[in-house]
Amino acid sequence: MTPREAADIRTRFAVFAEREGFQLGRIYTERPDTVPAAFRALVVAAAEPGITAVAVPSLRHLAVVGEPNAIKDHLERVTGVQVLFAGNAP
Repeated sequence: MTPREAADIRTRFAVFAEREGFQLGRIYTERPDTVPAAFRALVVAAAEPGITAVAVPSLRHLAVVGEPNAIKDHLERVTGVQVLFAGNAP
């Protein structure tokens, strides 16, 4: 991912978060050579008090760590957050 692509993603998530009434936190990007490090870090962060939701671009983005619906269910069950799909925000 280029720096420009990363900046574009951050902008899209910021717009989505503002539109939906959330505060944008950290963005986790999984890297092929360290899978599932970013997902594990996301799970830890999502379990922190006060975190109510996490957003991913789409359900298929969870496929990097397993079957997408199972990963979504796991994330929601383990952390208590709602998994939202930001799509192609804005």
